[in-house]
Amino acid sequence: MSRLSLVVCLVAFGSLACSDDTKAPTPDTKAATPDAQVAKEATVAKDGQSAPEASFSELKPYDAVKGSASVKADAPAGVTKLELLVDGKSVATLTASPWTFTWDTAPTADGVVKLSLKASTASASSTSKELPVVVLNKGLEVTWKDGNTGTVTVPATGYIDQHIKKHYEMPDGVTKVIALLGWDQPGFKLELTIGVGECPDNGVIAAKGESPTSPVAVEYAPKTGTIPKAAMWFSHVQLMNPNDVLGKDTPFWLKTYLLK
Repeated sequence: MSRLSLVVCLVAFGSLACSDDTKAPTPDTKAATPDAQVAKEATVAKDGQSAPEASFSELKPYDAVKGSASVKADAPAGVTKLELLVDGKSVATLTASPWTFTWDTAPTADGVVKLSLKASTASASSTSKELPVVVLNKGLEVTWKDGNTGTVTVPATGYIDQHIKKHYEMPDGVTKVIALLGWDQPGFKLELTIGVGECPDNGVIAAKGESPTSPVAVEYAPKTGTIPKAAMWFSHVQLMNPNDVLGKDTPFWLKTYLLK
């Protein structure tokens, strides 16, 4: 560990003691970084002007949605039609404000999908940047007894080594874990690692990812079957650029979705 680093370790999926079982099989690895910067698709009208772009007014990256979801949008003046797209396919259409869709998520499999908005005027149309969200009809979002927020604090000089462990019981039938880390202040580059055991040093890493902007998301799913109920898992947060944020701090949040 570097002299100026911060480590936050959260233990999950069980209340049994961890062991240094180096013979444990290596889980599948899959890291997913947020994909909210996809270039928009625009059609230019005859007057040379592009159609105004709509935006989501409440949903944030990797929010969970289920059932009959209300999706609110903002559209500039001149828009006569607004479509809600799920992975590029139109699922709902509005022709006047208020621009609030009712999206039936039941036909969509649980997991990450990408939403976008196609705004049309009399002469042109424009598709917004994609927003990843998590459909969670059969699965659940983990709630820790001690909460899922904290603060990354970096001293101007010296050494910091912080460990926080939180537990919850893994239910039966979980086929995938989607873990998220978000933070408020710019300039922080954070890494999120999930795996089996107590922490990466004495456990087995399942997936990890890092990002210079919030949030960072990682996913894990076994090749076959479900994740064992009695297994203990960890979520590990590490600051990757301490020298860039000396004397600063940022609140952070963690979310964990269990898909069935």
